[in-house]
Amino acid sequence: MTPPAGSGRRTSIQVGFTRTLSVWARYRSDFTLDHCYFGEHLLKKYPSRDVALVESEKSAVIASITAGIFPDLIWVACGGRMNFKIEKLACVRERRIYVYPDADSYEKWKVIASDAVKSGFRIQVSDLIERNATSEEKANGFDLADYLIRELQKRNEYNAYVDHYNAALEIVLADRTMIDAVNAILDEQIAVMTFDGCIAEDNAEQLVCVAENLRRVVLEVAVASCRSPLTVARLTTTMETATLMNSAVCFSNSQ
Repeated sequence: MTPPAGSGRRTSIQVGFTRTLSVWARYRSDFTLDHCYFGEHLLKKYPSRDVALVESEKSAVIASITAGIFPDLIWVACGGRMNFKIEKLACVRERRIYVYPDADSYEKWKVIASDAVKSGFRIQVSDLIERNATSEEKANGFDLADYLIRELQKRNEYNAYVDHYNAALEIVLADRTMIDAVNAILDEQIAVMTFDGCIAEDNAEQLVCVAENLRRVVLEVAVASCRSPLTVARLTTTMETATLMNSAVCFSNSQ
């Protein structure tokens, strides 16, 4: 099946050079065509590093350049779910192997890894994708590259939110009028909770002082008081982002 355009997934195409070798090999009894793992050449360069194995070359490349997420690993790709075989693992037999299967290969690869462990390999199968992919993503073959891209986008959005919020906070703290405006909004919220919501005043104060509410009030006052159209646009975007974020986005580096 041909993947949708723009999905970043491979389209299986018969490569001319490989086909030529396959035809040539039919007439040579001393020739065997055997595909190595993508990234296998790095094993000699880093003899002491453990290995992380994924299905697609795309995942291997993206994981290898995602700084600070994984320890120093050699990322190799088997090039297809059916290429994860015990006999193919001979080149990494003496190393610890971390396997990151795609969402649609998890159960099958767990079985293969279990058999490999019985044969003396040190293999750990990660359930990172299995735990974090939605049902729809699993149906579409969600993989480690997809996960890393998604989580990095979340982190970038959160970092942008923090930068804009800090700018708004500086604006408010530099102006006594804005500080008074923040206090007035908080007092009004407490009054509404106390009289209309029948909440004790101490409890109401605790509720309005939660971080999410304070951030929202600070941004509201900053936007209302700012005269710069560009700054207003940035702070308004930050307010919209704040409604989607109750807490910091923690980027998972579990394996």
